[in-house]
Amino acid sequence: MKHEPVQITYSKVQEAIECLLSELGEEREDDPFKNLNDTLIRQFSINLRNLNEHLMAIHSFKEYYQKCVELELITGRRIHKGDTLHWISRYYLQLKDYENAFRYSILTFLDDVISEKLKTKNVNGEICIYNSMNAPICKILQLYFHMPKVNLENLRDNAIKVLQENPNILNPDLLIFKMREKGYQIPRYCDYKYYHPSYLYLREQYKRIQETEDKKEWEKFAAFLFSSVEGF
Repeated sequence: MKHEPVQITYSKVQEAIECLLSELGEEREDDPFKNLNDTLIRQFSINLRNLNEHLMAIHSFKEYYQKCVELELITGRRIHKGDTLHWISRYYLQLKDYENAFRYSILTFLDDVISEKLKTKNVNGEICIYNSMNAPICKILQLYFHMPKVNLENLRDNAIKVLQENPNILNPDLLIFKMREKGYQIPRYCDYKYYHPSYLYLREQYKRIQETEDKKEWEKFAAFLFSSVEGF
């Protein structure tokens, strides 16, 4: 007997998402505080991708992420959300939506930094992230987006400074806003899409201008940097 293929519609997916999220909570059968990576909504989201429904999978993971943020606000407890954000970034990358892939990669990295600073633990009582610089997303940002390690180290250091002043920050979205308030720059995709200087040349030029107080030389160096970024 031939079976007709099941038609996947947004309304059906949304209905399933809402049903699964309604079962999610602290001390419930589907408890993200105990095991974020083994919930039904996570498996459902991955299955959507396996059916080549990338956008619906992204939407499902975003709903899951927002639910986790809500639970954090209600309980005051921290959930490590790096896995959820990583899947969103990964699926955007598969769709060649590099700007969103980069954005969610940065969110993933900052979530790892929060977990490192707060020593967030998993269901087995183990610390999720000991060093965010050794986390997988750190390698992805360097490999796919050519983000220098020193830039990631600076981002991590600045994030930790803000977390020390604001220990109640539990999610990376809020951390980004607090970092901007302090004047820290958040990496943008366009900075790494168009800006690929020779580090040897940069080091040589920077060493040269450090030895002079000539403002014109500094202006030339600044002009070189800006000329490497589209729009300047």
